[in-house]
Amino acid sequence: MIQEIAAKEKLKKIDCEYIGLPKVVSKGDQIALYEFYRGGTLASKIKKGLSEQDLQKYAIQLMECLSTLHDDAKIVHLDIKPDNILLHNGKIKVIDFEMWQKKGVNCGPIGTGEYCSPEILAAWNASQIQAKPSHDLWAAGISLYEMVYKKTPVSRETCVAVQNASEKGGIALQNAQSAYQIEFDAALKPLKAKKNPTPIDKAILQLLSGEPTAKDALKILKGG
Repeated sequence: MIQEIAAKEKLKKIDCEYIGLPKVVSKGDQIALYEFYRGGTLASKIKKGLSEQDLQKYAIQLMECLSTLHDDAKIVHLDIKPDNILLHNGKIKVIDFEMWQKKGVNCGPIGTGEYCSPEILAAWNASQIQAKPSHDLWAAGISLYEMVYKKTPVSRETCVAVQNASEKGGIALQNAQSAYQIEFDAALKPLKAKKNPTPIDKAILQLLSGEPTAKDALKILKGG
């Protein structure tokens, strides 16, 4: 809660309707009130299936939220995933700012296994990882993939294997990373082979292919 209150203070001058943070009513006692979002989590909605219209709408809203966080507030969320996205009256609310950091600040293990970039997984047992927008954008790409296919491109078990091997390093880490890459490539192969990819398809590939920005993905999603 203290971390979320700190995020609220950091973002109090930033206007973004897609950020769900507590309202602090008493700083001394650190009392916070949370809004009720009647649509549940995006994760639960994914299990039921999303329409093409909702896919496009939620993807655009997520990129608009990340653009605000990265470009205006200069912070990184560090745990983007469907479980941390709530729905209310047709709009998303990104919640759970317990891990957030200023851009460029070093921090400990961050994120949730299957939504973490290979870079984070391989450095899981390192004492410091730099908070970068690319971490959020990778997680957003995984989340968009899950919105379409109802699963992540790489299983949690494979991601955990890389995390565990990061402590040993050497051949153990190389083998775990190789297994990750094989699974990842197999998952994205049909997407890359599409003759008529949708804006969502293009955004997923862009987010999972390097050092994108939220504005780059937003442009793709809007047909730019």
